[in-house]
Amino acid sequence: MQQNADLEKLLAYYQSIIHAKKHLANLNQRLEEEQINLDDIHLILEKEYQDVKKFEGLSLASLFHTFLGKKEEQYEIEKQEYLNAVLKYNECEKTVDLLSYEKQVLQEKVQKEQEVYQQLTSLLTERNQLIQEKYAGLKNQIIEIHEQIDEKIAYKQEVQEALIVVRKAAELIQGMLTRVIKAQHSEEWGLINSGEPQLSKDTYIDQAQQLSYKLKPLFQQLEDELEDVYRSKSIKRINKVAELKHFNEIYYDYLISDWIIRKQINSTLNYLNGVSDILQRIEQTLKAQLRVTDQAIDYLNKRKQEFILEAAGQ
Repeated sequence: MQQNADLEKLLAYYQSIIHAKKHLANLNQRLEEEQINLDDIHLILEKEYQDVKKFEGLSLASLFHTFLGKKEEQYEIEKQEYLNAVLKYNECEKTVDLLSYEKQVLQEKVQKEQEVYQQLTSLLTERNQLIQEKYAGLKNQIIEIHEQIDEKIAYKQEVQEALIVVRKAAELIQGMLTRVIKAQHSEEWGLINSGEPQLSKDTYIDQAQQLSYKLKPLFQQLEDELEDVYRSKSIKRINKVAELKHFNEIYYDYLISDWIIRKQINSTLNYLNGVSDILQRIEQTLKAQLRVTDQAIDYLNKRKQEFILEAAGQ
C-alpha cells in the first residue's frame, strides 16, 4: 500500500514537472514578446506625452482660440490616450518582471525531470514485477488497469494545477473589487462614508491597479492550463474564457471612461464582477471534473479487486 502511495505521489509530481516544462516554453516566448512590447509602448508613451504637452503649453489666448475651435475635446482625448499608454507601459514592465521571476522558478523545477523520471521508472518496474509474482495469470489485466489509473492520476494533476491558477486569479479579482468599492464609497465621490478610516480614491484605485498587473501572466497561464484539461477530456468549455486574455485592456478602457468621463466607477465594478463570475464557473467545472476523475479511479481499483477475487475462486 505504501509503495502504491509513493508511486502515485511521484507520478503526480512528474506530471507537474512535464507541465512546468511546457509552461516554461510558452513563458519564454511570452517574455520575449513582452520585452519587445515594452520598447514599442515606450515610444508610444513618449509620443502621447508630447501630444499632451502641446496643449498644456498653449498660452491663455491660444487656449481660448483652441477651445473656440472645438479643440477642448481633443485635449481630453489626448489625456486619455496618454493615461492609457502609461497604464499599458506599467503593465508590460511589471509583466516582464513577473515572467522573469517565474522563469527562474520553473527552470529549477524542470532541472529535476531526469532524476524524478528515473525514480518513477524504477517504482513502475518494481510494481510490474510484484504483479508478475503475485498474479501471474492476471498480469496483463492488472497492469492494464494500473496504467489506466496512472493516466487518471496524471490528468487529475492537470486539473489541480488549473484550479490553483483559477483560485489565484479569483483572489486577485476579489482584492481589486474590494479596493474599487472603497474608491466608490470615498467621500471624494460624494457617497456614504462607512465610518472606517478612508484613503483617497486615487490610492484605492492605484492599489487595485497594482493587483491587475499580476493578472495578465496569470490569465495567460490559465489559458494553457485549460487547454490541457480540455484536450485530455471532452468536457464543456466555459464561454468567454478567451476574453480573459484581454482583461487588462478592457479594464483600462472601463477605468479611464469611468474616471474621466462619467466621474464614477460603476462600469469598472460591473466588469470586475463579470470576470469574477467567469472564474467561479471555471472553478466549478474543474471541481466537478476532479470528482468524476476520483470516481473513475475508485471504479478501476474496485475492478482490479474483482479480477483478483474471481481468480482466487471467491
